[in-house]
Amino acid sequence: MGPRIEALGIKGYRSIDGLIRIRFPKTDPLVIFGENNAGKSNILRALDLIFGESWPGNYKPEDHEFFGRLAEGNAIKIYAKVSGLACSKCDGTVQELHWQYDPDAEKVCDFYCVATCDHTYVTNEVRRDLFAMTVGVRRDLSWQLSYNSKWTTLSKLMRRFHDRLVSDPVRVERLKVEYATLVSIFQEVSEFAEFSSGLRSAVEDFGGNLRYGAGGRLLGVRRVELLQVAPRLSSLQRRAPHL
Repeated sequence: MGPRIEALGIKGYRSIDGLIRIRFPKTDPLVIFGENNAGKSNILRALDLIFGESWPGNYKPEDHEFFGRLAEGNAIKIYAKVSGLACSKCDGTVQELHWQYDPDAEKVCDFYCVATCDHTYVTNEVRRDLFAMTVGVRRDLSWQLSYNSKWTTLSKLMRRFHDRLVSDPVRVERLKVEYATLVSIFQEVSEFAEFSSGLRSAVEDFGGNLRYGAGGRLLGVRRVELLQVAPRLSSLQRRAPHL
């Protein structure tokens, strides 16, 4: 079984005063129900704070996010117990992730992990291997299934697919051969060959205005790969039938 969240603990966050602990079943869904303003959404917010898009170590909560809507003399503590999560720096295992914000402490904001090794810093790799998607009342599922940010669920999933895909050098060489074959097939279509050639010329002309130094290197311009423009050909043809 891969990485998963075992439990979530929250204290002093929004409507939650004393420490509450929520255990996540291994196979069954967890259903939380209660009256309006009982704190159901705050549980999702706490989960999103640790595993969501923003980096927790830089998060500064507003006064209304502290219990009693007062930051002075209060602290927020959120932790998640996890399993199957490997340390990104050694063979150890991450057991818990902790985030706390205490305005009166020497270190006001602290985000760290408890592991079987001595590493306590939470790396991007650790958060990438165990991410959570929360869909609140705004119904932002369409955003999570888009490429609008590198932190959306779809973007994270594609990065993991890519990492696994290129981890085998033999597979990479096979993909290069298949790619070259696909390009040659596309080039058999005269409209596509004309379109890609014109696009390449336009990019090269644009890049000529970005040269600098004696070496004449190009800033921000890379060779146009034919396959990258192929999926857009049909939409361009609809707008410009002569292509």
